[in-house]
Amino acid sequence: MRAFTIAIRTLLLIAAASAAFGFPALAGEGIAPPFARTVAAQEDPSNARVIIKYRDGELTRSGARAGSPRPQHAAALSQQLRLTLANGRVLGPRTQGLRASGLSSTQLATRLATHPEVEWAVPDRRRRIRALPNDPYLGPGQTTITPTVGQWYLRAPEGAAISAINAVGAWAHHDRQ
Repeated sequence: MRAFTIAIRTLLLIAAASAAFGFPALAGEGIAPPFARTVAAQEDPSNARVIIKYRDGELTRSGARAGSPRPQHAAALSQQLRLTLANGRVLGPRTQGLRASGLSSTQLATRLATHPEVEWAVPDRRRRIRALPNDPYLGPGQTTITPTVGQWYLRAPEGAAISAINAVGAWAHHDRQ
C-alpha cells in the first residue's frame, strides 16, 4: 500500500511540475484530437499530383499491345506535352495517378484535360466529409431497432437503441464544418 501511495504522489508531482514549467503536452493541455489537428491541405505550387482517365484510344490500345493492360502512360504523355511526368498508382483499367514537378496540380490537370486521349483529369487532393450521406436507411427514420435491410449500426444512439458507432455524431462534428 505504501508503494502505491508513493507512486501516486510521484505522478501528481510530475503533473504539477509540468504544468508549472509550461509543458502543456505533459500536463494534458493543448492536446487536440486528430480531426482538430488536420488542416486543409494547401496546393503545392511545384509538385503536381493528378488523377487521369484515358479515352479508349490509341494510347490505351498501344499499352495493351505492349502487354500492359494497366495504364502506365507517363512516358508517352511526357513526350507529347513536353513535361516530365511520373507514373502514379493505377486506379482502374484506364485510370491512373500522375506526378510532375515544376507546376501545380491545377495547372497540370488543365494541361492534361486538353489532350485528345484524356477523358478527364482532376487534381489529386484530400477530400473532407461535408454532409451526411443520403442513405434512407441511415438516421432517425427507422422505426425498429433492427431493420430488415439497411445500416442499423450507422445511426446515432438513441434511448433503447444502441448502435455500434455514432457515425452521425462523427460526421456532423463541429470541427469538420
